[in-house]
Amino acid sequence: GFVGSLADVTPQVASQAERTRLDEILETTTDFVVSADAHGQITFVNGAAARALDISTEAVLPKLVDLLADEARWTYEAAVLPHLLAHGTWNGDLTFRSGDSVVPASVAATVHLDADGSVAYVSLIARDVSDAKALEARLVDSEARFRSLVQNSSDLIMVTDAAGSLTYLSPSITRLLGWHYEDLLGRSILTLVHPDDAALMRMCALAPMSGAARSFDIRVRSA
Repeated sequence: GFVGSLADVTPQVASQAERTRLDEILETTTDFVVSADAHGQITFVNGAAARALDISTEAVLPKLVDLLADEARWTYEAAVLPHLLAHGTWNGDLTFRSGDSVVPASVAATVHLDADGSVAYVSLIARDVSDAKALEARLVDSEARFRSLVQNSSDLIMVTDAAGSLTYLSPSITRLLGWHYEDLLGRSILTLVHPDDAALMRMCALAPMSGAARSFDIRVRSA
């Protein structure tokens, strides 16, 4: 004969399916996911972190601080970790090592506690911001070049807001018209326009525009 018993394993099957979905998310995301125990020893890195930071998952995993570039390591130990222990979470930028290069990243760190309230592990989710940093550097460089051209231009360059108030004047304003930058900033551009040309200025420069440039001649007033 046969003697057996049956047990409902639906919860276990559902739990395993949830774990499988979580594993798929961790391995398909482009964000770095790292966890370390209470002593800072890494216990898990996902595929994105392993590839980007040149970590071998076949060898003994390093300590968390060993993933960080020198300055970021000091920041983590002196500022990030104390903040984590005091508040439970931290968000900011850290720079990771990757072979002989570095990877700037936006980081969200969390302390996870056990049932006794002691630190069980720390998790980090980090996003590579190398492209954003490079774009930011290019924009800063471009702005510096533009500002240098404007500041040293012999032409008078003025910028107004939508209401016609002056928000920028190039330094040549003093040499060409005798005005001081501080005396005009925030005032209407019509302050500089000959009264007989004020209507033309309003029509051509202060009226709503479709984006096309306009060229016109007006007389301006010296100080």
